[in-house]
Amino acid sequence: MNSSMWISKVANRKGVMTFPLDGGSGFGPDWISVGMMECGPEKSAKVDTFLQCVNKKMRLVGGFKKGGVRRKAFNDQLLQGSRDTMASALAASERQYKAGTHVVWYSHGIVDKNGKYGDPNNEKGKQTFEEAYKLQYGVDPSGEVYDAYRLNQAYRDGLQKAIFTHKDNPYKDDMNEAISKMLADKDAVARLQKKLGNYPWLGAKDASTHSEYITSIKTEENSKNLLKIAKDWFRYDVKK
Repeated sequence: MNSSMWISKVANRKGVMTFPLDGGSGFGPDWISVGMMECGPEKSAKVDTFLQCVNKKMRLVGGFKKGGVRRKAFNDQLLQGSRDTMASALAASERQYKAGTHVVWYSHGIVDKNGKYGDPNNEKGKQTFEEAYKLQYGVDPSGEVYDAYRLNQAYRDGLQKAIFTHKDNPYKDDMNEAISKMLADKDAVARLQKKLGNYPWLGAKDASTHSEYITSIKTEENSKNLLKIAKDWFRYDVKK
């Protein structure tokens, strides 16, 4: 599944952005993109200036051991920003969205062979991170931090709900055939899209081609910068 995450915020928020540290997994692209929205082009061009900025303008708040606790804290405005899948965001915060106290800020969009991105659910009015950034600052996101974000986001969202197997698995052809039949079943795909959103599912050769594209994004430079952000800001135990 080539998926996306929605980033939401309290409408008309001011001051330091408080965003969840936990209550889910794989928050890296969310933290980086929100940090870029808070810090802008000049501060986000280089990793060092970005880290100085986000340590002043953002607070990653911990203690949310489950997603439900995090969602309640956001709805109660104890957090000024949060993230979720489209389905979970609508289930948890639709009343707040309709009341106008909370808004969907942007979605990360999906990853495609042309590099990015777009969100198939944009008919619901959810702009991508790149669109939101350009709307706010008048320029496209770029620089060391954005390249690190793209790497992190592509690996997280471009391979959501993925099944991997050994290349010599004797049942590989059977698995590919079963998945191809499922994806050809319009009713099955409709049920998946109803629950998870209108995102593309890839199988067999298409899935391999897609994963090869994602791995091609990785360079020595963007890997180094992402590791620095992860170690110095996320406080991850980074192994080099």
